[in-house]
Amino acid sequence: MAFGTYADLQAQVIAWAIRTGDDEFAVAVPGFIALAEATLNYGNESQSQIRTREMIETATITITNGYGDLPDDYLEYVDTDSALGRGLAPSVKRWNDPNFHNSSPRNPDQFYIEGNRIRVAPIGAATVDLTYYAMIPALSDANQINWLLRKYPNIYLYLTLMYASLFMEDDARASTFSQLYAQSLGGLVVSDVRSRANYVAIRAQGVTP
Repeated sequence: MAFGTYADLQAQVIAWAIRTGDDEFAVAVPGFIALAEATLNYGNESQSQIRTREMIETATITITNGYGDLPDDYLEYVDTDSALGRGLAPSVKRWNDPNFHNSSPRNPDQFYIEGNRIRVAPIGAATVDLTYYAMIPALSDANQINWLLRKYPNIYLYLTLMYASLFMEDDARASTFSQLYAQSLGGLVVSDVRSRANYVAIRAQGVTP
């Protein structure tokens, strides 16, 4: 599957959909890609979202009166540390918890996500380092490549073709491409798990019988 740019992806979608020369379809292809990216980031009832090590970012967030703004590309948190390198414990939203209402000079040790902000306790001025899953950088004419298209173009292609098939009211092809996406995503998940861990052969100790 020899392609690696946004323009290449659009051309492949048109070719796989057998719509070469169909200007109306070609104009719709960027929309199919945008729908695919929304699914890659958030998933839906039928397709799973992606969460891999390539999506992990770290941001330093300034806290004022217990609140700080999340990064614009935030999807979900992985870890949160105070300026001292101490982990903050995730907490449920509890309005009666005095830690989330009272100020203190000590560093925060709890947090929860509220809308587009992170709220920490105890309240005070501080910074926290947030490790999080970031959205996949959206493809566009100005941004022709991202890590996912470079490494896994099949995932982009199959999911985009699923939406293109729905547009063409071809449920059979939409189902086929949905299955191909799920299979490709499964391979990515296995690869991601293996890339994060060292697999060491376990050898029995002692005298061999």
